[in-house]
Amino acid sequence: MNTVLDGACDVMEVWDPDGARSINPHALEKERTIGELAEFIRKIGARATPDVLAQQLVILKRRETADLSRPEAIALQVFATVLMELDQFAAEEKARAAAAKAVPEERKPIPIEDTTLETVDGPFDTWGKG
Repeated sequence: MNTVLDGACDVMEVWDPDGARSINPHALEKERTIGELAEFIRKIGARATPDVLAQQLVILKRRETADLSRPEAIALQVFATVLMELDQFAAEEKARAAAAKAVPEERKPIPIEDTTLETVDGPFDTWGKG
């Protein structure tokens, strides 16, 4: 069995190369840690390097040391990058939707002479003509 992030905090899923998923006894703690990391990344933005995130995990007492292996550093970098890109995409989509909704198309009246309609006095005045 392998884990992407070793130490006091397994941020990534524990996986089995044979395809059988293991049961992580700290699943709730893991979700809370991911949420705290996401909040921290959103707070500091592009400064969220793997080393900074590892130090934050130590501060949160989720890891004993800030030393990262290469796979751990890659996993934290990917997590931070994907989170920031998805947040940026969501913000752009929200702004686009708000802009599309906020600017209604201005309607201009069309003179009756430019249409195939004709003026009438009542609702069925042209009924049966034609």
